[in-house]
Amino acid sequence: DAANRLKAAFAQLQSTVNIPPRTQPTETERGAPRARPYSYSCLAAMGCATLAFQLLLAHIAGLGGSASGGGAEAKRPPSRIPPPSRLPVRLRLVQSEAVSRTRDTSTCVSLDWWPAEKCDYGSCPWTNSSLLTADLSDPLLGSAIAALAPLHLRVGGSLADQVSFALSREDGCPPFAVDVTRRIGFTGGCLRLSRWLEVLSFCERLGCGVLFSVNALRGRTRDECQPVDTPCRLLKKDARPPCCSSYSGAWDSSNLLALLRATAAAGKRPSGLALGNELAGDAGIEAHLSAAEYARDLLSLRREVDALWPTKPPLLLAPDTAFDAEWAKLFLSQLRAASKEGGGGGGGGGG
Repeated sequence: DAANRLKAAFAQLQSTVNIPPRTQPTETERGAPRARPYSYSCLAAMGCATLAFQLLLAHIAGLGGSASGGGAEAKRPPSRIPPPSRLPVRLRLVQSEAVSRTRDTSTCVSLDWWPAEKCDYGSCPWTNSSLLTADLSDPLLGSAIAALAPLHLRVGGSLADQVSFALSREDGCPPFAVDVTRRIGFTGGCLRLSRWLEVLSFCERLGCGVLFSVNALRGRTRDECQPVDTPCRLLKKDARPPCCSSYSGAWDSSNLLALLRATAAAGKRPSGLALGNELAGDAGIEAHLSAAEYARDLLSLRREVDALWPTKPPLLLAPDTAFDAEWAKLFLSQLRAASKEGGGGGGGGGG
């Protein structure tokens, strides 16, 4: 059903904005900047909802933030993303019984944090396409969400554990800054309360639930590399020193709790909260948190969330990382032990 809804949504979008089918670029086009460097051929395929949504955001940005066109198109380098490889697959279909059932809300698309300076493979697709800059009033974007609804909007991504929350106009709100000494490539980043409430209202209006990745590294200190300008972002995995992703100290949840309290006070509620982005064990990217500290912090967040929304608290999603069987086994063991002891640690008090 999700695949059919995605196909129908794409058909509607294609008829609305006349999105061209995938074509091979000419020799002239290969060397020239193009405002719409992406192929839309995958949008109608099963499992492409998140990619479809991101390509749509890039398309809107290329139109100058409006479904009707207008204004000069943003110029970006041509895409050099290689085509996906093909692997032979053998399927065996058993139609006598259902192995599992997928809920209607299983469709999920993503609003990521990446700023315009994020470039890969010669392409810089994030101009006016991120959580902080996407035009949520654009009718094309709204039509896409409404066509796919009910669904979840995942708000987060790799930079989630760098982001602070500004609750008033007087609060400082530093932008993302390129920093190759960081494993993730950026420092800073800030979400204002007004923008956060705008995202929640956007989903309330169109029928999507918000799944929000929260900063799980605030309060922790990264080990200092020697030399201090070690380019952690640029080094290959086997050449990257442990200091690039080694953190110590306790989680400070005070800034997050201030945002959640303001959210509840405004009568809003996210559908779910994910504790950090790929921080667990050896599979982590920016950090490698132990099972014990992750379990402790998750329980701390659970108590705070239950207190703010006692009748229908948001789901907690954890661990948001690649699966590591040994870490997961230890995590579940620590979670059970900490639950019996009443949890503890990690959280922070006031704003």
